[in-house]
Amino acid sequence: MAVRTVSDQARREGQRPVVATMFMTLDGYIVGPDEDVSWVQVGFDPEMLDDLAQVIADRSDTFVLGRTTYEIFAAYWPTAIPFAEGDEVRVSEGKEDPRIIRALNDYPKLVVSTTMAAAAWRNTRVIAGGLEDEIRRLKAQPGRAICLQGSASVVQALARADLVDEYLLYVHPVLLGAGKKLFACDTGRQNLELAHIKPYSNGVVAMTYRRKAVA
Repeated sequence: MAVRTVSDQARREGQRPVVATMFMTLDGYIVGPDEDVSWVQVGFDPEMLDDLAQVIADRSDTFVLGRTTYEIFAAYWPTAIPFAEGDEVRVSEGKEDPRIIRALNDYPKLVVSTTMAAAAWRNTRVIAGGLEDEIRRLKAQPGRAICLQGSASVVQALARADLVDEYLLYVHPVLLGAGKKLFACDTGRQNLELAHIKPYSNGVVAMTYRRKAVA
């Protein structure tokens, strides 16, 4: 019985992979109480930022967001200040990689919400239902990866439908004890394989897991 990764199968069939790119604590939370993500910025490693910029700007070309994540992003990224050449990388001081700014503002975005009528952030459209069908439609179109950003409910919904091809997890050496978990308990068993792992000087470990499919 041969085993292959879902993302490899998708590429062979000409489909775009769906990649959940998430910051996560060691105890499995993506945000703390009151949507706290301050732990993400602590000691943000320059090499980690460069790798993340490549994932967002070079590997992806479509973003899928939940409503809460959309509101946070839409309030920040359109006016984000880029690093100038030679600047020291200090994310907590309010400057960002220009590649990430450009990608998040210019690339198409899909916000999943039943309460939003329209989205003011450019290149954004709202989908109130039929998320799974919409993702299948996008996967069949030409392009790069479809990136899920910071929305546990979206990741969980697509995981239940077996539509997440890869998880790129930046695991931070933090225990929160409360907040919003990335993974739900109702996805059923899904087998993954570790495709890549990279530690950073700030103690964060980036791990890429890919879904396996049984031939």
